[in-house]
Amino acid sequence: MDRTHFINPPKKRIKNKGSTALSRFDNQKLFSLYEYDSFSIVAAICQMLYLKTGTTRQWRCAASGVLCFTKDYKKKAYLLRMYCLEKRKCIWEEPL
Repeated sequence: MDRTHFINPPKKRIKNKGSTALSRFDNQKLFSLYEYDSFSIVAAICQMLYLKTGTTRQWRCAASGVLCFTKDYKKKAYLLRMYCLEKRKCIWEEPL
């Protein structure tokens, strides 16, 4: 047996964690949208807002969906990703 296995044991992959606010079916739908080798550490329902400037400064809703703190092994990065379950796609992404 290779001694390096004992010195540097293989790292365990993260398991997907959904949102408790979503049903099991919706969590499974969310997990199916992830890219290969991406896993959700935590997820929450959210609205993304932006500030409309001009004469009246107001907050406007840009999108609603599920925001996920994600580990992407392929990109070797942690990301915030927002998914729309109705459109079945990622609508926003921000590397951390």
